[in-house]
Amino acid sequence: MNKNAETEWIDGWDKQLEIAEKKEVANVKRFYKQQYSKAIKLFRESGQTSNFATVFKRDDFISLYSGMYERIGFRFASYFRKSYSLIFKELDTSGFDDIWKQVFSQLGIRVGEQIAPNLKSTTDKTLKTELTKFLNDPNFIKTNEVDSGRIISSRFANIAEWQAKRIVRTESTFVANMGTQQSAKDTFGKNELMKKWKTSTDERVRSSHASLHNVKINYTDLFNGIMLVPADRSNGASARDVVNCRCRIILMPKKSVMEAAKLTPQGARQVQGIIREFT
Repeated sequence: MNKNAETEWIDGWDKQLEIAEKKEVANVKRFYKQQYSKAIKLFRESGQTSNFATVFKRDDFISLYSGMYERIGFRFASYFRKSYSLIFKELDTSGFDDIWKQVFSQLGIRVGEQIAPNLKSTTDKTLKTELTKFLNDPNFIKTNEVDSGRIISSRFANIAEWQAKRIVRTESTFVANMGTQQSAKDTFGKNELMKKWKTSTDERVRSSHASLHNVKINYTDLFNGIMLVPADRSNGASARDVVNCRCRIILMPKKSVMEAAKLTPQGARQVQGIIREFT
């Protein structure tokens, strides 16, 4: 992939991520607002700040992550397929659609199972802290029922938005890169692929990632020995390597595959530049 094609790919990838994140922030925010509304109802009925076993349940979080991962993963698997069909002839992975959705849904379930206890603990603490503040506020206590309900709902709507953005931004880069990688593997085979790390090349890039910019490795290898793709935490990467990561990978078949492939006219024009970049 030459520089112009590479830039076009990255611009398209970033645009897809922007669209996906906007959709998922709305979904996650809706989930949090619904759950907080249930909790507020319990609080107003009982006056208790620790009676929330029936909200933000483990299975709720797992379902949330499963859906989010399925949608983002499939979007990026499809983006890889569409982009590379402009280079390679007879590139048909349409039979993988249902498989991809299942793969990413299951990945979301596994991540959700790991993180659900922490999310539940965080929401319970948030509820107790915020509601206790209201109970200790003399002005709030004097407020009528309608206004107090509006004040509480407004506060938790703001918290829901913040939590939604934090969750989506933490997860989206990882699952988007996994979607790209899964699509490439199913298209070409994992032993026939190289991958290259690409940062955003700005002042926000952390030093440990800046040193990985343009690093090329085999598909099955780990970047820095700990990450299959950017934001991957499954092999021991720390939070400082994962949270708010905006890096991506570009995947391309090895030289032998490129030379033997049936290319589109666009692919034929780019093939030598692509081979140089990935060999």
